[in-house]
Amino acid sequence: MIHIERIADFATRASFDSLSTRARDQTKIRILDSLGCALGALQGEPIRQIRDESEGITENVKTWRTDVPARIIDELGLEKVIFEAADPDVFAWYIKNYGPEVNLFVDHSQIVQLECLRRGIWGTASLWGRVVTNKDRKADHGI
Repeated sequence: MIHIERIADFATRASFDSLSTRARDQTKIRILDSLGCALGALQGEPIRQIRDESEGITENVKTWRTDVPARIIDELGLEKVIFEAADPDVFAWYIKNYGPEVNLFVDHSQIVQLECLRRGIWGTASLWGRVVTNKDRKADHGI
């Protein structure tokens, strides 16, 4: 059994009662810490990033509402928004129109395809060769 399978197996079998006293104490501390952070943020500055649901923008519509993400980006700035991209055509559109650094929320099964599109090593005919980034790739690898 590989390491991740052991973790998944533990997580699905674990219950509070099955944890050691030390693990229970640490769990309580983490929960209280998380609640403290949440309560402390209540009076803080407004949330800096929003997640835009694709329902009504690129899902279940006859024509994509490309004006909606454009208005959101104009108002908040590209770096402060995360767009839901429910299928490859949608995230290819975002990359083609807003560049490879656009923040996208995709299904876990699409992460490899998205990252390949971002790097210009995978794409459709309309996207192939059009993805250009000035991001330092050495930083990605800790070089």
